[in-house]
Amino acid sequence: MAPRFDSPPATPNSFSQPRPRPERSPGHSAQIRAQNRRREYLERNGGYFQSGEHELADPLLYDFLIRRFQTPAEREAEGKAKGYARVLEGRSSAARSDWRS
Repeated sequence: MAPRFDSPPATPNSFSQPRPRPERSPGHSAQIRAQNRRREYLERNGGYFQSGEHELADPLLYDFLIRRFQTPAEREAEGKAKGYARVLEGRSSAARSDWRS
């Protein structure tokens, strides 16, 4: 038997009054505060993402998150700005990164 939609609901409308949110656990609240602190730091220090040191920290992750979204012209300009020594340094870091995984 199909439900009838022209009849009133069996219970009063539960959305007619606001319901308070359940309280968060202390651990969950601490996690949210930490995330908010990190987000605020990144918003205040926008140059954080412009640092070339991120590539050297984990080259494979840098390739996956950043380089694949760059155009070939942007990649070429980045390589020229770094210079040959920094390119070699990045490649040696990539070899170490491959060895770790």
